[in-house]
Amino acid sequence: MLKNKRGISEVIVTVLILLLIIAAISILWVVISGFLKSSSETISLGVNTINLEIVDNSLKYKSNGDLELRVKRNSGEGNLSGVKVLVEDESGQQVSYDYLQSIGELETRNILVPESTISSLGTISKVSIASVVISGSGKKSYGATNEEASPTKGFVSSNDLVLYMPFDGDAKDYSGNGNDGTCTSCPTATSGKIGGAYQFNGLTNKIDLPNTPTLSSAIGGTNQWSVAYWGNYKPSVYSSSFSKRDTGAAGISVLDSNGRIYINANSNINDTLKTFGGNLSNTGWNHIVISYNGVAFNIYINSVKKSTISPWTYGVGNPSANIAIGFSPGAPMNGSLDEVRIYNRVLTDKEIMYLYKYG
Repeated sequence: MLKNKRGISEVIVTVLILLLIIAAISILWVVISGFLKSSSETISLGVNTINLEIVDNSLKYKSNGDLELRVKRNSGEGNLSGVKVLVEDESGQQVSYDYLQSIGELETRNILVPESTISSLGTISKVSIASVVISGSGKKSYGATNEEASPTKGFVSSNDLVLYMPFDGDAKDYSGNGNDGTCTSCPTATSGKIGGAYQFNGLTNKIDLPNTPTLSSAIGGTNQWSVAYWGNYKPSVYSSSFSKRDTGAAGISVLDSNGRIYINANSNINDTLKTFGGNLSNTGWNHIVISYNGVAFNIYINSVKKSTISPWTYGVGNPSANIAIGFSPGAPMNGSLDEVRIYNRVLTDKEIMYLYKYG
């Protein structure tokens, strides 16, 4: 009887040992299978290098505050699920945005980072990208951030740009609207703030712009517009950087006198506005922006808003009057102009800041 009990005990012990072994194997298998699954996902994500690049000069700050960039996927296999965009400002603050749409090999895609994502940033100084891959289990993995770009000249979008004259050796319009300038007493080509510029002699030099639909609809009447340019003025003289006046002298001139910017506007009903707009910050090149919203003028000098002049509801004269660069009757430009732009809308504060910063 004792022998039978001992036999039963040994069987029970053996069964318990087997159960413990099975349990240990099960636990070990769970751990191993989890590791293998994780490893297989990692291998499937990283076995092929997904090569992405930001297309040169594709960074654009849009008028609505969005950031646009063009991303190209180069040749190479890999299950790309999207692109992570990292945007950094001059202080080092960074935000990210996941663009979760697949991009095929050799495909180029426009990506918009919404204004709500980047609104907390200061001056944008760098944009980087990384690949995004989502596994079958839904796990999101990011590749290395190894492609970056910085804003350059042309960072501000050309939305509603009707004239762009860089003055790099000619008076052509590079906005795509064909508003090329002409001159009979031409200014002299010189070095500018960005590339070349034109120096006006303070006597007869001027550049006349054609009376095209795009220009007449931009500046004239109570239409909204903005003019931006770099100016290098000779001191102690009145100099007109641009003017738009008809035969009755109605219109507008932007003048400098001894380091001070003025708006000189006349309506067709003999109302006159000649108002100080702000002091120039530098003795050399200064970036000037004047905008008109149909009611008020705003003047910016080197991206800083200096004044709002209102109300002025009379507009700026006849829309069909021609625009002259570097000239107004009685106040010809004495100095140099560079990077002249005209928009048929009011620029935002950030657009003005980026024009000043990057050109």
